[in-house]
Amino acid sequence: MDFQSNVVHAIVNEPGRITSAEGIVIRVTFSLYAHQEFGEDAPGAKPAEGLCRVSDGSGALEELLEEGAAVLLSSDELYATIHLTSRCTFLVAGPVFRR
Repeated sequence: MDFQSNVVHAIVNEPGRITSAEGIVIRVTFSLYAHQEFGEDAPGAKPAEGLCRVSDGSGALEELLEEGAAVLLSSDELYATIHLTSRCTFLVAGPVFRR
């Protein structure tokens, strides 16, 4: 992974958490794909995208999807603001930060 040049190659099956603006924390396993440049100002930039799932089988992500607000995706390695696009997919809104 090369966070210095703002390119993510892939992160697969990373344990993490999604935190809502209200402080609700949901444990997830996520994958972040793939070699897309961040930054809406950069020519040809595309948002990174990914998949996430809740291991306890709850509908917590569906509830956040219905709210439509941006949420924080974080792990021991990184954090980023995301927008859920379905109950198991998301788009990254801005840069991915390394811890």
